[in-house]
Formats: sequence, C-alpha cells, structure tokens
Amino acid sequence: MSQFRPLLVLVSLFMVQPSLAGPANEILVPENFPTLEQAVASATAGDTISLASGGHGLTEGIVVSVDNLTIRGRTGTARDVEILEGGLSTSNPFFRIQNVDGFTLRDVKILNAIGQTANAAFIFNSSDTQFLNVEVVLSGGAFSPVLVNDSNVLFQDCFFDRNHSDTYGGAVRVVNSDPFDSRTAFVGCNFDLNESNGDGGAIAIAQQIDPKTVVPGGAILVDVTGCTFQDSVSTNGEGGAISIFTGSNKLPVEVSISDSFFGDNRAVGGGAIAVDRTNLDFDISVLRTHFNINKASGENGGAILEFETPRTSVTTDTLRNRFQIESSTFEKNIATSAGGGVAVEEGLFRSEIAIEESTFIENKGVYGGVLDLGSKKHLLPALPKPLMVERRSLVRSEIVDSRKTSPDL
Repeated sequence: MSQFRPLLVLVSLFMVQPSLAGPANEILVPENFPTLEQAVASATAGDTISLASGGHGLTEGIVVSVDNLTIRGRTGTARDVEILEGGLSTSNPFFRIQNVDGFTLRDVKILNAIGQTANAAFIFNSSDTQFLNVEVVLSGGAFSPVLVNDSNVLFQDCFFDRNHSDTYGGAVRVVNSDPFDSRTAFVGCNFDLNESNGDGGAIAIAQQIDPKTVVPGGAILVDVTGCTFQDSVSTNGEGGAISIFTGSNKLPVEVSISDSFFGDNRAVGGGAIAVDRTNLDFDISVLRTHFNINKASGENGGAILEFETPRTSVTTDTLRNRFQIESSTFEKNIATSAGGGVAVEEGLFRSEIAIEESTFIENKGVYGGVLDLGSKKHLLPALPKPLMVERRSLVRSEIVDSRKTSPDL
C-alpha cells in the first residue's frame, strides 16, 4: 500500500463558490462591446463575458483585475471561438491574471500566442483560477505559453497542442516563490507535440526562492489525473513530458500522477518523467499509469529518471525524498544508456523508491533492460542496497521480455 498522501482533494479546492458581489451581468461580444479587451475593461466582479463564434484578436492583452470574472465561448465548443494575436506586443501575454480571487476561462481556443513572456496566460498570486475546455495551440516563445506562479489553478479537459518554450515547460510552467503553498491540478487534459529546449517538454514544475525577498517558497502541490502526454519532447534536457526540479534548498514538492498515459515522449534523460532530487524535498506517486515507447536519447531512464545535478556544497541529512510507482505498466520504453523502464542514479541525497504491482514489457536499455536503481552493477530485477538509499524495492511486479543490450559492468 502506498505511503503517499493522495492529492485528489486538490480538485475539490477549485469548486466555484457563489459570488458575494451583487448581481452579475452577462456581457456579449461583439453585441455589447466590439472587442474582448473592451468588455474586460468594463467588467465588474462576478460578470460573465460571452464570446460569439469566430476570431477575437487582441491588440493590448487582457489584464484581469476583478474577482470572479468568467470569460466563455458561447457555443461550448472550444474550436468555435478563437482568441488570437491581433497586433499584440511580444512583451504582453494574452491574459495576465494577477492578485484576483476567482477567474474562469472556458470553451475557447488560444491560438498563436507567441512572444517573450508567458504568452497565453500569466497567473500570479491568484486563487481559484480555472481553465475549462480550453485549447492552447501553437503558442510559446522565450517562456512557457502558460506560467503559474504562486497561485491555485485547475486545468480541466484542456488541450495543449504544438506549443514551444525556448527554456523549460513547453506548455505549462508551475513555480512557487511565495511562502504559502500553491496547488495546481490537471484533470482530463491532453498534451500533444509540445516541445521545450530545456527540461519538461510539456510541463515543468520548479521550486525557487524569490530573489527580491530571499524567502523560500511554500510547497508546490500538483495533481495530474486522467491526462494523456503524447509526442512531447525536451530537446536538450530531461523529462520529455514532465520535469520536476529546483534551484534552491530543501523546498517541498508533492506530485501525484494517476490514471494517465505517456506515449512516444522523448528527452535526453527521462523520456517521460524526470526528477532532479538535488536540494529538493519531494513526495511523488505514480498510480495506474501506462508508459509506452518513451525514449531517453542520450542518458538513463527510458520512461522515468531520478537524478542529481552536481553541487559543490550540499546537505543530505534531512531530505527524505520518496518516489512510489504502483499498479503501472511500462511497455517498449528505451534508454540508450541505463534503465529502459526506470533509472535512479546514485548521489549524495537520500532517496526512497518503491515499485509495486507493476508490469514491465519489452523495455530496453544498454545497461538494465527494466531498471537501474543505482547499484554498482546493473542487475535485473533485484538490486543490492547502495549508499545513502533508505528503501528501494520491487514488489509483486511482473517482468516480461525486457532486456539489456550489453553485459553488466
């Protein structure tokens, strides 16, 4: 039985509460205002802006400054209502959602949000923000199309397609520099053909310290439920679909991935998921999830990689990182180095990993066709206990025709 705390309760935190701000208005675009930007500028707390079918071009970008505002496509079908670039400055995101309590965007398609910032949406220090049945397509640039910073956000039934980041997080970047916890949930979302030059072809989860206050951020809590990650790529980094890392000290990250599918994702290391445990205090669970034909093109972990980034000075006595994989399937994943299914590299930081009731089918690695859990020898499937490891186990799991492609060292 998993020892990890479930994050499914995150979804309930995003339940929309009735507005206390007087009667709400419905504003029609283009009937009441010719542009979405004009409609938002006139909106008050609790209003709903209804967009007619067709394209809605932005010239300045949307700044959401009132609570409990809803913007929705009128037909209920996202592809019918397009929000697109209409002469917008590359320094402005399509949506800036900052310091508000409650915002919903639903049933729309965001197209060609390309620029130098968080291009589709920048969400900062806001609560109860929801993206429901939203498509984000062909967006990106210097930063991720969607940047979640110090906020509580729900993405439900969203579609991220062919987005790009020059840095990390090809579709969504989740960071926290606030002393309070932030919560992000992805429910029933599809990520197809997203790409980053750095870590996290689809999603990057990064802890950090606010350089202005030098105050460590609170915990990042992320729940991924019923999502599909297909053909996403980290071209020069780790985590073809999802990357989890930090640049600071001992900051907590809790990630729950359940009932999801990772197929044909690629990265240098960790074809589907990569976790850099350096200075990170993490609690990660992967439950009832299928990994199929993911590839690590230059390093370890065809499907999953846990590793460390070298540091000159580190502290290892208090970090208790835990990684639980349960009731999941790894099929035909490939690593050009070690661990066709899962690789955990040795290092200075404490780590626990347990793999329970999972199945490995035709995974391939140069060393360790299925697993490389950090031993001096790459064995299949049972491994001795290496230095600084608290618990590494493979329990009630099935190995089917998985192999290494060269002898053990």
